[in-house]
Amino acid sequence: MPIDLIKETLVTEVVVSQERVQNVIEGDILVPDSKPDISRIISVDGTIRVEGEKIEEGKMIVEGTVNFSVLYVSEVGEEAIINVESSTVFKHEIELESVAPKMQGEVKAEIEHIDFSMNNERKIGIKAIVNLKCKVKEKRSAEIITSTDGFEDLQVLKERFQYISTAEKRSEEILVKDAFEIEDNLPEIEEIVKTNWGISNKETKITDKKIIVGGILLIDVVYLTDDSEDMMRSYKAEIPFNNFVEMSEANCEAKYKSIIRVNTMAAKIIENIQGERRIIEIEAFVQVDAEIVKNVEKELIVDVYSHKKKLAVERNTVLFKKNIETEETSVSLNESLNVPLNNPRIEKILFVNARTSISDYHEIGKKIVIEGVLGIVMIYMSESEVQSLHRFEQEIPFKQYIGLGGAYEGIKADIELSDASVKYEVVGENQGDVKVDFKIECEAYVLEKVELIGEITELEQSENSDNGPSLIIYVIQSGDTLWKIAKKYNSTMENIIENNNIENPDELSANEYILSQNEHTLKL
Repeated sequence: MPIDLIKETLVTEVVVSQERVQNVIEGDILVPDSKPDISRIISVDGTIRVEGEKIEEGKMIVEGTVNFSVLYVSEVGEEAIINVESSTVFKHEIELESVAPKMQGEVKAEIEHIDFSMNNERKIGIKAIVNLKCKVKEKRSAEIITSTDGFEDLQVLKERFQYISTAEKRSEEILVKDAFEIEDNLPEIEEIVKTNWGISNKETKITDKKIIVGGILLIDVVYLTDDSEDMMRSYKAEIPFNNFVEMSEANCEAKYKSIIRVNTMAAKIIENIQGERRIIEIEAFVQVDAEIVKNVEKELIVDVYSHKKKLAVERNTVLFKKNIETEETSVSLNESLNVPLNNPRIEKILFVNARTSISDYHEIGKKIVIEGVLGIVMIYMSESEVQSLHRFEQEIPFKQYIGLGGAYEGIKADIELSDASVKYEVVGENQGDVKVDFKIECEAYVLEKVELIGEITELEQSENSDNGPSLIIYVIQSGDTLWKIAKKYNSTMENIIENNNIENPDELSANEYILSQNEHTLKL
């Protein structure tokens, strides 16, 4: 017969599948008819943007765009520096076990490396290695018993659980727009050939119904001038921004996570009031991914029995995400780039691109070791009268340690890297010093599988029910608890404690004896 018990529906979010895959994007970039022929390629870099993900049975389909920026030299007439922009769309299918259309997918993409070749004077071959980090989540509900009031002689074991629950998620694009004028002592701008960007001093704050985000957009613009003796220059600027994302679950006490990154940026030249091309207008779209999380603490029923009645117990499996450590750490890498002696000497560094990526992480000695690669591309000018623009690149491995406060089995981590800010200077004829600053945010967690009570039904008991022997001698085994012993021998923890004079129920000594002298009493 069913028993009238109080129940609730427990909803948890479970990571069903996650995978890190590499995708190779290949293609050709054609020089527009309005641009001169290629004599020498200086650099190719790019940005990637995921524009959609779709979950189908057993797979995820990811679509996005890679935007390439090519810098090359043309020897038509005087040596000229030319920039060509190009975009390539991609679509990639990733096989993932146990995923279904009703689930939610998340994809993070990064460009690990770009190879390029000059096929002819009008065509550039491109091969980009892209890392796609995919995660599929599902909200699962399980009906569990929360109270057993009114059921006579039911023994109940409860445990306290702490887990993370997502209350709300939101993604929003913020427009950051500003203009700045270069100083009068600098030559006018003929053409912008390259723009680099990053974000520093990221700040977030949660208030009622919104998350406030801010930071400084770091701009590095490389442009051509009309000065034959100073034909190329770079100009740095900083644009502070501040905005907010509306979230219904936000309040001053809530915990949250946020990721801020630049999706796209465009720069154009505007004339000042004197008619001089000295104003650079910047328009950037900054992506904000915000998530409000709750640390839930509940005391839940994990086992029941009755020493008077026969019961049928149904259990529901629940998977909890338990946070171990969330840490944001700043990383500062100082590197000396030594150009080979047979390369042209460095006169001036025009710009430095820095790209960071995570290659692996693992737990060791109560720490998570994060391994990554810093890829640096330096574009510099030499004193040579011909082929004065040059490129030098280097990959530098790095490690970062996150303390956990303990050792855990099956630990997992979500790791995010911020945009890198770069400072550089020439320190010798063949050497440039580079300082790269970025942040690593690491959320370490474990998944805990728990069997919770979902239904209890009282069964009819045989009239000749045997209560067992009148005397039982039991030797305590390693790992035994009073609950296990009481349930096994149809007693109660209270009776065992009272009749055996047990002072500390949580510390049983292995190899000691417990004696059962009657139906419900075990004595030591």
